[in-house]
Amino acid sequence: MGVMSKVSKGTRLSERPKPPIWEDIEADVTASSKDDVVFDVGRSNLPNVSAQLLKEKANASTSSTADLSDLDTSSYDPEKVQASYESVLRLMESYEHLTTVPASLREQYSNLQGLGQDVLGSISQLRELAHSVKQETQAQSSSADTGHGKGKSTRKKKK
Repeated sequence: MGVMSKVSKGTRLSERPKPPIWEDIEADVTASSKDDVVFDVGRSNLPNVSAQLLKEKANASTSSTADLSDLDTSSYDPEKVQASYESVLRLMESYEHLTTVPASLREQYSNLQGLGQDVLGSISQLRELAHSVKQETQAQSSSADTGHGKGKSTRKKKK
């Protein structure tokens, strides 16, 4: 049983999009920014590729797109290709890192919420403790006032 046999007879798969014409590809490469890791190597070799494809297109007009498998890549600067490759690797590492960031941020946010609740609890306990210390201090000072005669004197003055 093939993969396509599972698709119902009434369901029709959409057609593949047509590949872009060379002029569209050339315009994309030309319009790309200088630090574009995808088109960096292609931009510097665009005249060579363009000339080679035009020759192939003239020789084989039966194909709508030229075959790039036998494209001469000997003129590519190996250092530039390596630098572009390393840029792509950094881009992929950054992408992988960024895919984990939302989950990490959610976890950190949850931890911060828990810590915030702990801090609020500690603040509440400190307030209660400060209030009880204040009451004890007031109670001690009022008992000292009545017990040691700091108030009005009760002795009569001699004449």
